[in-house]
Amino acid sequence: MGGFKELQRDGVEKIKENGRTTIEEASRMADEAEAISANLDGITPRDEDDIEAVESSKSEYQAAFDGAYSEQIETAGEDIAQEGDAIVSEVNDEIDNINEGISRYEEVEGMSDIGRDVAERGRANLESSRQEYEEIITDTEETVDDTKSQISSMKDMVGGIFG
Repeated sequence: MGGFKELQRDGVEKIKENGRTTIEEASRMADEAEAISANLDGITPRDEDDIEAVESSKSEYQAAFDGAYSEQIETAGEDIAQEGDAIVSEVNDEIDNINEGISRYEEVEGMSDIGRDVAERGRANLESSRQEYEEIITDTEETVDDTKSQISSMKDMVGGIFG
């Protein structure tokens, strides 16, 4: 694998790791919110002012967790998406270069019988590279989409913990 492909694959691995870390943080945040909510639910005063104070605390906790989720988790998800978009863009540019090279090899193949096998091997190598680049794009897009989906699901869960 060439240096450019390796660099792009490393980029994909980086966004995968960032996605895992982000989802782990979201899960930790949800667990914390659930534990706090369960404790608050255990407070059962009878006085209306006290009941209102507990409900106010729940609302404030919900707002705090919503804000933290947005700031930490959603922002990280946006960064991952931007990194993925950059990888896809760079790889698509390289696929355009590869396609141009394949076209030129096809032209050369028809120019002469001499060395035709050289052009065929060159074209085959570029077609193989194109396949690798397409796999990088697929892997990147799947990683970004999966991370976005998990972030959205966790947001819905965190958003409703405090009732």
